[in-house]
Amino acid sequence: MKPRWLCSLWVVLLSSAAAFAQDAKNPLRFVPGQAELIVKVDRPRELLKAIETNELFLEARKLAGVREYYDSTNFQQVYQLIAYFEKQLGQDRDEIIAELTAGGIVIGAKVTPPQGAVLVIQSHDEKKLRRFLDVAFDVLTKELERQESKDRVVRSKYMGHDIGQIGGKLSFAIADGALIVASDEKALKLALDSQGKKSVLHAPAFMEAHNKAPAKVMAWTWLDLAAIRKNNPDFNNGLDAASKDPFQMLLFGGFADLLRRSPSVTAALTPDGKKGYRVSIGMPVGREGMSPIKH
Repeated sequence: MKPRWLCSLWVVLLSSAAAFAQDAKNPLRFVPGQAELIVKVDRPRELLKAIETNELFLEARKLAGVREYYDSTNFQQVYQLIAYFEKQLGQDRDEIIAELTAGGIVIGAKVTPPQGAVLVIQSHDEKKLRRFLDVAFDVLTKELERQESKDRVVRSKYMGHDIGQIGGKLSFAIADGALIVASDEKALKLALDSQGKKSVLHAPAFMEAHNKAPAKVMAWTWLDLAAIRKNNPDFNNGLDAASKDPFQMLLFGGFADLLRRSPSVTAALTPDGKKGYRVSIGMPVGREGMSPIKH
């Protein structure tokens, strides 16, 4: 099955903003507490605008290869898909996405075995979310039939929630105004079961880092280094190898030392002035206790 339909829907979802964010619920409530990686986009519209108005992005669009891509049939079909959604829903693109991403977009993943990932998109109005998905699944079904694919959209129920599966693994659910997409059915059910005290909102390590995020953050990410060191021997072996190799110690010794001692690492994208943006990366531990050569 070609991924064109998924890419097209993703462009639609990320192409605008989160109006009504103050009224939307927190999508983190569906991310299981076992998650080791979190990516949270609180202000999708501003993030997109920052990319589209960036001078490097504008210059890149002038390059021959990039320009040809924007003129390609596949990219034009994305525009046609957006126009179709606008016609079917009676709203323009920005209005549709403002409601679909009102509470932001979150990706949570467990990167050590057993692995799994979940994407949560928090809407402002569940009725409009369901209407959007009805149109989306209608488009998807027709595309699968056109490709003569054996994959189908199969819908069912789990604990009163509408759930479904596309193909062999990709699973989705509609719950409490949120669209939840998971890597497989097991990860989906774990996300639905996490709503409440089992989510990352009740994980001390995550909340300690999340509470320190900048107030006007546009996008923020967190990686649980402590869990990765505990559950992934290869990660520790790599750090040990770096500490024993003089050349790697000279180049990466300080960084490897931070990875060995820090419980987590975070990164945040925030506005900086009228047109600038700042990317900040932080680890809870500093340089105290670091050997002179690593320092």
